[in-house]
Amino acid sequence: MFRKKKLMIVSLSIVPVVFLLFAFRNGNGNVEQNPAVKVTKGNIRDVAVALGTIEVKYETSVKSAFSGVIKKVFVEIGDVVKKGDPIFEVSPTPTPFELASVRKEVEVAKIRLENAKKDIERKRTLFEKELISDKEYENMQQELQETQSTYNLAKQSLDLMEKGKAKVGGAALDAIIRSPVSGTILSREANIGDPVVPLTSYQPGTELMKIARLQDLLFKGTVDEIDVGRLEEGMKAKITVGAIPDEEVYGIIDIIAPKAHNKEGATVFGIEVIVTEKGNKPLRVGYSATADIIIDERNDVLVIPEGAVHFEDEKTYVYLVSGEKRDIEVGLSDGLNIEVVSGLKEGDEIKK
Repeated sequence: MFRKKKLMIVSLSIVPVVFLLFAFRNGNGNVEQNPAVKVTKGNIRDVAVALGTIEVKYETSVKSAFSGVIKKVFVEIGDVVKKGDPIFEVSPTPTPFELASVRKEVEVAKIRLENAKKDIERKRTLFEKELISDKEYENMQQELQETQSTYNLAKQSLDLMEKGKAKVGGAALDAIIRSPVSGTILSREANIGDPVVPLTSYQPGTELMKIARLQDLLFKGTVDEIDVGRLEEGMKAKITVGAIPDEEVYGIIDIIAPKAHNKEGATVFGIEVIVTEKGNKPLRVGYSATADIIIDERNDVLVIPEGAVHFEDEKTYVYLVSGEKRDIEVGLSDGLNIEVVSGLKEGDEIKK
């Protein structure tokens, strides 16, 4: 039993060696050290790779100018709205102090209006008797109009605070929040019953919704400091979106950051690429993507694997399968293949 097991182990250890011998022999049974490759025509691109996401160029955060509680929601995420469309209705919830303050303003404005009316009546009598000038009477009339406007504004503020609606010069005012821009609803942060804190000079206010134009998409990403020096605004980029890799998405560089930042121990620069061709499927904000920025390219040129090229001093050469050493002139490289400018023709076979 012991001998059989030992022989089995020895025979298994020989298998990889035999396999390797066959793997490196050609059809004649000779070991093939340098397999031949043919010179072919193809395309060469020198690219810089950026990692990032699909974003919108402009995003608007919607906030309220008054406090209250969300009473009604008119739109949902993904809806397209126009500037001025209603998006929320707010039921005002003033504090006791705010309500008392506005009521006091109404009372004061009403008293001033009544006094102004009495004054204008007295002035009218004097004016008719030519005891005051035209100018003085006109000033009194103007003062009455201003006092009336102050009272109307205070009354409208009170109506809006207590009832959620009011009228100004025949036009209806209500506690409706309307879209400040045209675009698509990206997110909604408030629901019915949620409290609303207004946007003021001393507080940021409650963010209710985000709206953006999905026609204005861009790729935001970073490139390594090694590549940033080769980039220029206006360069073309092919964008590969992880969720829809087969889509043809292209853009051009719009912004290259003048200052670097550190990302996971590497020095990188931010870039923005405006999307010019979106493909057939919709691009969604937040998609992960990579951008191949085309630094230079050669189409329909002779190419060979760069590993087959030898460099010595200022000379560049390859070995043909016949063993001949052939000087060549090379051009653009993509790191794997390299352009042959002269010295070889299509169909030539060289040692790899």
